[in-house]
Amino acid sequence: MIQYKQFPLGSLGTNCYVVYDDTKQCVIVDGDGSGRPVMDFIEQEGLHVGMILLTHAHFDHMGALPALKQAYGCEVGLGAEDEPLLSQPALNLSALMGAPLSFQADRLFQDGDTFSVGQMHFTVLHTPGHTQGSVCYLVDHLLLSGDTLFAGSCGRVDFPTGNAAAMMASLRRLANLEGDYTVLPGHEGVTTLSRERRLNPYLND
Repeated sequence: MIQYKQFPLGSLGTNCYVVYDDTKQCVIVDGDGSGRPVMDFIEQEGLHVGMILLTHAHFDHMGALPALKQAYGCEVGLGAEDEPLLSQPALNLSALMGAPLSFQADRLFQDGDTFSVGQMHFTVLHTPGHTQGSVCYLVDHLLLSGDTLFAGSCGRVDFPTGNAAAMMASLRRLANLEGDYTVLPGHEGVTTLSRERRLNPYLND
């Protein structure tokens, strides 16, 4: 069985997720701040971190990378088209916060890429709009949507490399996925794709 734990972290309460299976393998998705609550949970549950995944390269989703990378030494995966944002503080918005961040990813994902960690089998969906390289991750019944899809809303498109038309195309793509998913967004509460199909105005435009 695949489970998850949500951690609102950092100054913007950005959601970090630990997704794990019965073999105690896990991935960490996004993360800001010190990362300490995440590390405490991983130690408490006896989990082994197989990879750190980023949905996109904005400061509030990558601020915990130094601590997490040092603690676990695992690969960091990111949508390929967000690679420039990860390394450039002006693009990842960390320069505006007075604490410039610059990193390199170990794995750059393309649309449709698949990979496994433990018994978890992930599919990468390229969902540009919030940033040019934003991705969502599908694993079992979970849709990790980053800042593409929120409960009742969607991510902003007025940051560097954002694009409104691309966002609408990405949201239509998510709406057209087969079946239902538990949606784990980058901010605010968890929802379901069936609920968003019914109630989210951006999926019914």
